[in-house]
Amino acid sequence: ASDAVAVATRFIPWVAGHLDLEAVQRADLHPGDHVFVWRGLRTYQHHGVVVRTRCSNSSCKHESLHCCSIVHFRPPQGDTPGRIELVSAEAFAAGAQLHRVHYNENNWKCFLKRSGTCTTKTADPWPIATLRALSVLEPRGSAGTGGTAASEDKVEYNLIWKNSELLARWCQLGDASGIHRFRSTETHSSLQTSPGRLIGWCLIAAGAVGVGVAVGAGQAAAATASAVTGEVAVTSEVAATASTVTGHVATTASATASAGGATAAASTAATAVAGTAVPGGTTTNAFWGLAFAKGVETAQALIDDAINRPKRALDLADEVAQAVPQSPSPELDQGFEGQRQYVNAEDTAIVVALRDCLEHLQVDAEALGSFLETAEGCRNLCEILVEVLEAGQLGEGGNERTAVVRSEADCANVVQEFAKELKN
Repeated sequence: ASDAVAVATRFIPWVAGHLDLEAVQRADLHPGDHVFVWRGLRTYQHHGVVVRTRCSNSSCKHESLHCCSIVHFRPPQGDTPGRIELVSAEAFAAGAQLHRVHYNENNWKCFLKRSGTCTTKTADPWPIATLRALSVLEPRGSAGTGGTAASEDKVEYNLIWKNSELLARWCQLGDASGIHRFRSTETHSSLQTSPGRLIGWCLIAAGAVGVGVAVGAGQAAAATASAVTGEVAVTSEVAATASTVTGHVATTASATASAGGATAAASTAATAVAGTAVPGGTTTNAFWGLAFAKGVETAQALIDDAINRPKRALDLADEVAQAVPQSPSPELDQGFEGQRQYVNAEDTAIVVALRDCLEHLQVDAEALGSFLETAEGCRNLCEILVEVLEAGQLGEGGNERTAVVRSEADCANVVQEFAKELKN
């Protein structure tokens, strides 16, 4: 047992490192990063996009919007509807470790990792991801105290079809995420809620049921065979092997010559349960054959039920999501003054995040005029810039935008051209 613990102590960190289960340090975050935290005992992830990082010192904990800002889709909490908002890294993590989603990974890595932690798709340049994230932030009410946004600007949260992961993927991939604009009625499943993953969970559950049924059947067969033969022998070779691994003595049913066909059946059944071949017996093929058959049967039943009653399946998923504790929003459970201060801080952080992005792209902020004076103006400008960047660069003829924007330098060229045209 001590040797097993020693091996596990060395092996688990190695696996965690190679499969990227390690947390990312907050000081290593960059604008445009797609990040997530585990929720519900690692049953699902909550996703967001970093839009600004500016630490004043090495000991910064990213507790405020001034040093690190993340756009995320907060799920509904009680009577409070879901909302796309800007929060600090500390508020986003809510005590959990931050992880980064990796793009352009190979198929094998994505196969080994959990859904939602990586993808084979290639992300757009970070300025586009940042601008997309800022463009979908929902405006506050005119009172400036967390009021409700206009109905046409609201995006209704849906656990399956419109969630935080889909928002982050859209920021990184655009149309390749499955939707053209997030602030619309378009919906699409994310990696965590894709039909393939849901079917996979059904197969896992079915496999467990199948193994349980097979074990039960094997034990029943062994008990019946033991009653028929009336003889139980301790096989020294099996006992020695089992004692080395588990420290327990394994017993198997033995056969006598006088028992005939019934004795042979007892030996085979006991062998299937013990998982060890005995003289004259067989291996575990019968056991796994039974498990596979029962697993397929159960999986078919679960899939048929989900297909025939999709609303019921979605309702159950929603009930599970509501039962899982959510991280509180920074503005909830605060008084009027606290909400007002948070709203002002969020509006200021939106303006600062966009100005930082334009500074990285070496764009003349003065050319953009009054857009950069308010959070609402910044959001509208981001929507325009996203449209311009997705249209592409000017082609060789200089008349049509046909060249795809593939790098930060390409983004800088397009936005600089737009700023000059706007100024003129």
